[in-house]
Amino acid sequence: MASRTPSLLTHYSRYAIGNTLAMAAGFVSFPITTRLLSTEEFGVMGYWDAWILLIVAALKFGAGDAMLRFYPHGGDQQAKVRYATNFVLVPAMLALVGWVIALVCVTAGVAMNWVHDPVVAYSAMGLVALQVLISHALWSIGTRELSGLGASINVIWRWLTVAVVLGMLLLITRSAAGVFVARLVAACVIAAGLLWWMLKNLQFSRQAIDIPYAKEGFHYGVPLALKEISNVAMAFIDRIMLKTLLGDFALVGIYTIGFSLASYVDQIISAALGQAWTPAANRIYLNEGAAAVRAAKQRLMRPLVYVCVGLATGVLLAGKSFVALLAGHDKAEGAAPIFAVAAVCLLALPVLTIANTGLLLERKSKTLFMLTLATAVCNVLLNLVLIPHFKVMGATAANCACQIGLQLAIYGFCSRELRCWPPLSVVGRALLCSAACVALESWLEPPKLAPFLHCVYTLGFVIVTYALPVLATDGEMRRMILRRPAAQS
Repeated sequence: MASRTPSLLTHYSRYAIGNTLAMAAGFVSFPITTRLLSTEEFGVMGYWDAWILLIVAALKFGAGDAMLRFYPHGGDQQAKVRYATNFVLVPAMLALVGWVIALVCVTAGVAMNWVHDPVVAYSAMGLVALQVLISHALWSIGTRELSGLGASINVIWRWLTVAVVLGMLLLITRSAAGVFVARLVAACVIAAGLLWWMLKNLQFSRQAIDIPYAKEGFHYGVPLALKEISNVAMAFIDRIMLKTLLGDFALVGIYTIGFSLASYVDQIISAALGQAWTPAANRIYLNEGAAAVRAAKQRLMRPLVYVCVGLATGVLLAGKSFVALLAGHDKAEGAAPIFAVAAVCLLALPVLTIANTGLLLERKSKTLFMLTLATAVCNVLLNLVLIPHFKVMGATAANCACQIGLQLAIYGFCSRELRCWPPLSVVGRALLCSAACVALESWLEPPKLAPFLHCVYTLGFVIVTYALPVLATDGEMRRMILRRPAAQS
């Protein structure tokens, strides 16, 4: 008897719990690292992290998306061997070749004294190789909808990294180089475990190599690889441009702190939602069609809008205290405005992403690539204009405007059968309750509190003045929470 596929809610719950535990690791490590490292060292980390992500995206070359789209659901063992050979293992071998070429280029840069810190550079290149391997394994796990395993690995990886990094900073050296070496050690452990899983679950066969079959995935994946590179460039090129245009690692560090903290908020929603929604939407589309995907979107939109607006309200009320709590008062002045703008932007993206899901389901990867590339170019141009005048806030504005603009453009190109906007009544109710919450908090003028107490106070305040009014005025939301069927007309 075939095992029952877990529901989207089950997948989301697993990934959400996993991402919450991973985020908890950040809450443990971030206050310590921000106090042990200078903003210049954070700038070095942010700068090289941008390069790592760009090179990893180039080496993966869309393999993950092809793995997801072409997985043989219900196929026999022969079909799975053919799939694993052409879409997982051979792309991993090709990525290794590309990594060797990139390593030679970095070595040449070190020899010519173009590289600021060779230890950081070589550690970063080691992380590139391991992250590509880990990515291939996690994509393979995700395509099988093994959400429990995938979430557990992410949590273990994050906490192991925290333990090794803090040990390095407290016992050996307080530098960006030390952080990268520690991250490399942790990644080696995770990569070894996932390599064992791949060897056990993915079978390679020379006889299974199928050039036409592989080409089909290649043609699908290449635009998505270019799209991912463009997406990474759009999200992280600002760190490289800040260093290039302003020549100050300290400003890159302040920017990195603000956006890193905003990413913790993003993990609550976007990370778990994407991990759960993408494979589920693909399966629903293949088995039930566009109408079923649209229906799934409609069920998801209502709670998603309320949660995202509620979190954004909390950010507006206690963003500076949150930054001061995790990064320290000395870094909060510069990083808090970046955090607030970036967090609100990132909280708008999940709603837009669900609304515009469709291009990949219809294999319109070239369209998605062109939209992403155009947005990345716009981001570079905006940074060139805004950074010299507004510095870190200019980079923040450019980044957020382009990310929102990209999602709206994707929605415009999505077919009518698949795109779905949240009900205006839901959006209006959420925004109205949020505005009332912010206005009431301003009118009450709460007493000055320590950062932690202010965050706790704001959590309770948002629950009472935002969440409860939403539930009181939306009967459908109450039925969803209580899992009661909707009233029949």
